[in-house]
Amino acid sequence: MKTLYTLMILLLPYCTIYGNEIFTSKLNPKAKLKTSHFKKQLHFKFDDHAIILTKVKIKGSDKTYQFLLDNGCTSSYITPEVASDINFHPTHTEKITDGYQTEDQYFGALSLSIDGIPFEKVGCAIIDLSKETYHLDGIIGFNLIKSCIWQIGSEKIVITDNVKNITERDKYFAQKLYNGENPIASFVNGYIATMMIDLGDNGNLEIPSREIDWIKSKSIATGEGAVLNTMSGEKETEAHKKYQHLLVKGFILGRDTIPNLEVYTSLNEDVMFGYIGAGILDYVDLILDFKKRKMYSCLKEKQPKNSIPSSLGFKFKIEDHQVFVKFLWDHSSAIENGIKLGDKITAIDGVEITSLQNLSTYELRAKIKKELLKETLKVKIERMDHEVTLKRKKLFNI
Repeated sequence: MKTLYTLMILLLPYCTIYGNEIFTSKLNPKAKLKTSHFKKQLHFKFDDHAIILTKVKIKGSDKTYQFLLDNGCTSSYITPEVASDINFHPTHTEKITDGYQTEDQYFGALSLSIDGIPFEKVGCAIIDLSKETYHLDGIIGFNLIKSCIWQIGSEKIVITDNVKNITERDKYFAQKLYNGENPIASFVNGYIATMMIDLGDNGNLEIPSREIDWIKSKSIATGEGAVLNTMSGEKETEAHKKYQHLLVKGFILGRDTIPNLEVYTSLNEDVMFGYIGAGILDYVDLILDFKKRKMYSCLKEKQPKNSIPSSLGFKFKIEDHQVFVKFLWDHSSAIENGIKLGDKITAIDGVEITSLQNLSTYELRAKIKKELLKETLKVKIERMDHEVTLKRKKLFNI
């Protein structure tokens, strides 16, 4: 379920299909790697399945920046604040759409390093990330990612220019990537497809909504979650959208099977691919060699406990240090207590949100996420004159 970044881009060998738009590769030239014969372990945070590189330096500034790793973006991006720091001068403007609205974006090139590994001629645009849950200074996109080889897991990220530098690769299963970023994957009992690896998606799996009935007919789904309402993006033309949430018996990637994995349908009916998000890194480690169109996967020795997911009934977003209901499960305790999409939460278990102004957005989010793990939780909604008590319920009837 992609919540971090709305510019979802599908990559094909010679052009980019994005919504109904087609862009040539001139917008996103391959970054030039300025070193060789190296292997480097990177500093990063893996928080809520977001891969955030924490030691990015950009020519023109002495500061150290945090960038989201997202191969689903053809270009790399910097915020207006970073653009000001480095005196960034875009060279041309292009029209870009997020599927709901078209706007001009300003493209140029810059030089940067990740943990001291230098890159030049990185195609880059300016984007406002101030409303994101995480503090981000920019996004490392596919135009840089494809210039080297990435060994990626939830505990370690290594980049190199030669796959032979990864000594443990004999533990991995190798397979071909189709159309740039798409390995073959499947579910137990059938449904074999190419699915796009998208490190900027913080879910496990998304599949096209048109495949849901087929999956049900093959008894692949062991349970069906309540329908999830979502306010996914400020520019969305429909106020609310719904999609199915399934629990599948097994997801097969390479030679490994991951049992009882959550799957969402894609919100976009025009999506051609399923997506494998960064949430999969809880279960497998990957080596991605986009230049040679190869992916290597290895099941982690220690697997997370796959119990039936449960919830108090909602997920949240933070804007300007205010907390709002962003996701809402039907038939949940939140629904039963009258909570609606977009509701402003003013207190949790008696603690006023306004009393937490000293916390950063990151700290506030972490605190609320911890509260949502409780079996029962008292929540105050701004439009209600009383607190409501939410109780945790299982999301699947199996």
